[in-house]
Amino acid sequence: MKKVLKWLGYFMVTGAGILLIGAILLYSYKGEILASINANLKERINGDINIGDIHITVLHHFPNISVALEDIYVHGPEYGKYKQPFLRAQWVDVNVDLFKLFQQEIDIKSVYIENGEFFVFRAYNGYTNLRVFKKKRVPSHPSRERIDLPNLDQLNLIDIKITYVDSLRQK
Repeated sequence: MKKVLKWLGYFMVTGAGILLIGAILLYSYKGEILASINANLKERINGDINIGDIHITVLHHFPNISVALEDIYVHGPEYGKYKQPFLRAQWVDVNVDLFKLFQQEIDIKSVYIENGEFFVFRAYNGYTNLRVFKKKRVPSHPSRERIDLPNLDQLNLIDIKITYVDSLRQK
């Protein structure tokens, strides 16, 4: 019995050491990781995105890895003209499957958006800030344009204000 407890102790100390080394590496390269995520997201959307800070933990939604993005905003492609952000949030928490990560796959389990606002609008000329999800091209008829949103199965909204304004239909 003493041998089992001894080996169990070694295993737990080794696991804690690996987690500690991983946490030290993550926080030592936190600036580079944040810059890389900002750049990667800016390439994938048609607009502007900014993340103020990032926190990575295993303890929040175990056994998933929780990537918490702090002070995030997403602006549509014509934010300078309309001055309305598509999304502004204090926290966006993305939970990624830890075991899939070892296989070099990213499987997002859930997304929590806290303390923020979605503002979706359509202007008289047919422009909508939902174009943030479209590839960068100019549509021939903006009023007939179809926007495909990402899969929202595991989206959790906490203290979120959602506003929709449609100038074409006077809503």
